[in-house]
Amino acid sequence: MTLWHNVQWHDDFLRWDPEEYGDVTDIRIHPNTLWKPDVVMYNAAYPDDVIHYTDIVAQSDGFMLWVPSYRQRSTCSTQLDSDTQNCTIKFGSWTFDGVSVDLNTAAPAADVSSMTLSHEWELIAADAKRKVVMYPCCPDTPYIYVEYHLQLRKIGKTQQADSAKAECVKAPVQGGVVNKPHALTLISFLFLAMFAHQTFLAAS
Repeated sequence: MTLWHNVQWHDDFLRWDPEEYGDVTDIRIHPNTLWKPDVVMYNAAYPDDVIHYTDIVAQSDGFMLWVPSYRQRSTCSTQLDSDTQNCTIKFGSWTFDGVSVDLNTAAPAADVSSMTLSHEWELIAADAKRKVVMYPCCPDTPYIYVEYHLQLRKIGKTQQADSAKAECVKAPVQGGVVNKPHALTLISFLFLAMFAHQTFLAAS
């Protein structure tokens, strides 16, 4: 699947008065030069294949916008004798715990208003849930991720559970960053997924 990550946050160290800089209200900065949220797919089957590593748009009020695109594969269990297939994909911070990065779903389900279905499959559910996990090693520290549950149904009588195609599925997620010197006050993670001939991989 091809994912567009629309990541938004505020950085108080990147604020300026446009009147002092020729009325410039926004600039483009290479992402390797700035801090950015490390939201990743937890159950990815392979490393991310970056399609387009875009610049970060920084506005004078500290608002940051970053929209990179990736090609990713997730591990999903298949039901070979069923016309319905389920796949759950998980996104969260790779290095920050829930005290530092608090992710929240901005909507209860993905926005499928602009989705294009294939002739073989239809997407019948794309629910989003915020999950909090506590580990024995760190009983006072929550770890938070956002989970998207996708359910697809075979169109017609022939069962071919090896691929699915859908385009333009938007699932917004929001989160806040606290207790960090970056003075970042808001992260909004918008996940725009274009499911293109996804191969379901049986989870080992």
